[in-house]
Amino acid sequence: MHDHRTLTARAQAALHPPHQRLWLVLLVACTLGLLAVLAGSQVTRAQDQPPVIVHKIVSHDVATIGETVTYSITILNAHTGALDLGMEDPLAADLSLVADSLQSSTGQAQYSDATHTITWGGALKPDETAVIRFRATLIDVPGVALKCSGEIINKVTIKAEQLPTLDASAQVALKRVCPDLGDAPDSTNHPAAGMTAYPGPIVARYPTVFDAATGTPPGPRHWLTKADAWLGKDVSGERDADLLPDEDGPANLDPAGDVPNRDRYDDGLLKLPQKVHCKLTTMDVEVTIVGGARERYLNAWIDWNRNGEWRDIFQCPSVDNVAAINYDWVVQNHVFSLGNGVHTITVPAFYAIDLPDTPADHWLRLTLSESPVPLDPSINLADGRGPPRGFRFGETEDYLVEFTPPQEEPKLTITKSADVTSTVPGGVIEYTIVVSNTGTGPATGVSVQDPIPAGTAYISGTLSATAPTADDSNPAIMQWTGNIPAGGA
Repeated sequence: MHDHRTLTARAQAALHPPHQRLWLVLLVACTLGLLAVLAGSQVTRAQDQPPVIVHKIVSHDVATIGETVTYSITILNAHTGALDLGMEDPLAADLSLVADSLQSSTGQAQYSDATHTITWGGALKPDETAVIRFRATLIDVPGVALKCSGEIINKVTIKAEQLPTLDASAQVALKRVCPDLGDAPDSTNHPAAGMTAYPGPIVARYPTVFDAATGTPPGPRHWLTKADAWLGKDVSGERDADLLPDEDGPANLDPAGDVPNRDRYDDGLLKLPQKVHCKLTTMDVEVTIVGGARERYLNAWIDWNRNGEWRDIFQCPSVDNVAAINYDWVVQNHVFSLGNGVHTITVPAFYAIDLPDTPADHWLRLTLSESPVPLDPSINLADGRGPPRGFRFGETEDYLVEFTPPQEEPKLTITKSADVTSTVPGGVIEYTIVVSNTGTGPATGVSVQDPIPAGTAYISGTLSATAPTADDSNPAIMQWTGNIPAGGA
């Protein structure tokens, strides 16, 4: 039975047509050739690549004191056999390991407080990986002069018992910065001290402090202060609005003393708006750009009703049956694209609000950023807050500004007429000159001079005026000097 089955199988193979047999032979030959090529390729890669591959990444590229970042280390055994591996990762002096944050996918990871080093050990099979993760907080180290600049570099090295000459390492750099924040009063601060916006007292609810632990919403934070664009001529960074270090000395806010407005580089506001109720106005802002031409966004808020926040809406009388709506958010994501240099930007016109019995000083915020500002979802309007992670570029400046009444200015017009259009020798011509002030302010020290035309002679004693003082002491020229009130003539 066994021999019969063997003969039958051979007989079936012999019945294949010649062309099909050729196809089968070619298929086998080509397949074997491809396997040979792949095998050669695998041998080549194994010879070229290192036996152990290590990668290290950090969750942020920039951080400030108090910021927590996550490090991740991946180790791959690219060797042909199993390896017993060990890892060392000394932490920089200004990094503090977050308790219970050290984890590994395999093997055993440990931290030595004595050496400030993370170690790991484990056995990996060929093509097996191990992932080690931990979180660390950037801390203020006494004696470190550069607290707002420089790089924190961490290098990890790998050793293998089976490969004594192994040289596998990876390093990652974290840039130490002090971002920019505003200096308007904020009652959600680190000391949890109530701050006032105005006497009364009016509680300050402007979003200025960034740290979410103090309360939300976060104030605007700009990570790279001089990498792209900023307001005015200069900008300084700080850890947070009420925390040191601060590049210009004191913190922007002193919550315990209820003292805001301590940033020294609020220099972007060039021209204040005019506060005439329900009238359009504008303002000029200076911007310095070093990052080339691309879209940037300018926003502004004014606390018109002085209630300690920037989230109110006002309505002015209708014009052509269209209601004039105004907001504390007076400049809304004004986008512009300018090249490098110092520029003056006149923002789009907005309605000013001057409520009865409202003092002249108001908190005003300017924010320059690379993206639109976030909205308060409860009102679908921006209230001065920043995004949860902060802006990458730009600056925020806060001002307690006093709006002075607009300067009253005169506007003079003059007309001259004669009582006749033609005359004969010996005829009399009576001239009338009218000077009107159509402006909003008085015109003082006005001087009018009218030479007597050639071919005519002044008739003595005929010069008169409705207001002092007319002067005909020189018969060749009639003169008048005096003051004209607004709306007068």
